[in-house]
Amino acid sequence: MDKKTNKFGKSDLIEVIKFGIIGVLNTLLDFVLFFLFFNVLGINMYVAQVMSYSLAMVHSYLWNRYWTFRQTGGVRVSEMWKFVVVNLLSLGINMLCLKLFHDLWHLESIANWALGLVGFGPLSDKMGAFFCKILAIPFVLGVSYVGNRIWVFRKKEGKES
Repeated sequence: MDKKTNKFGKSDLIEVIKFGIIGVLNTLLDFVLFFLFFNVLGINMYVAQVMSYSLAMVHSYLWNRYWTFRQTGGVRVSEMWKFVVVNLLSLGINMLCLKLFHDLWHLESIANWALGLVGFGPLSDKMGAFFCKILAIPFVLGVSYVGNRIWVFRKKEGKES
């Protein structure tokens, strides 16, 4: 955001779009890895989530650092630990959403109800977990973007890209 006018400009919009593209790619990577760990290898849902999210986090860091937020130079330790903190917070939000949506509130029953209306059978418990993972996306995305934008990849004063 332009600090002088406090307006959201074209470069900010491009940055949000880039962040969204990387977010979609990371979400796909996270989902594919989660599927492999949880469905194929039979790893516990929460352990599978931590593993898939952690691998996608590395992908996210590299792409967002160099492409979205156009940082130059080598990786800085201070930046990396901030990125890890933001992503651990995002992972915590994701895990909390899974716990609430799947284990406590059983929101997959909404999907089963909707599927029943159109003549399909209910979701398996594993597919119900995927449905709840999808419901968590807006919460995780919001925390991740704000944390990365204002803390991890914050532009230095007087430095415009």
